[in-house]
Amino acid sequence: MAFISLSPINRYHALIAPKLHYQHLSEMPVETLASVMRMAQHMSAAIAAVARPDAISLLSDDDLTGSGFNRVAHWKLHLIPRYRNDAVVIEWHREPDPGSDMRARYCRELRQALVNAGIVGQTGA
Repeated sequence: MAFISLSPINRYHALIAPKLHYQHLSEMPVETLASVMRMAQHMSAAIAAVARPDAISLLSDDDLTGSGFNRVAHWKLHLIPRYRNDAVVIEWHREPDPGSDMRARYCRELRQALVNAGIVGQTGA
């Protein structure tokens, strides 16, 4: 389902959430996620037509530890119309590039987690 935010970042700020309760993205069946993304595609087009934004930010926080990233413990996707001079600031305090060896290590560790979860085979996706 899609609805307008009760505390919008900008006008036409919409949210999409599955009707069934999923607290985390990883719990959601792939069919449900596909429906959410289809709705996001349609809503994005509607927002673009009506709000005439310069961009649309899609944002979701998957609050894995209940640390307060989500006010409501239900997974949802925000579609936030963005305008060139809006006051919205999403600050990315980026870490320095860890280097190719560390990036390769991260890839190996993530691949192993996917193997352990049975998502990919030992030798590839």
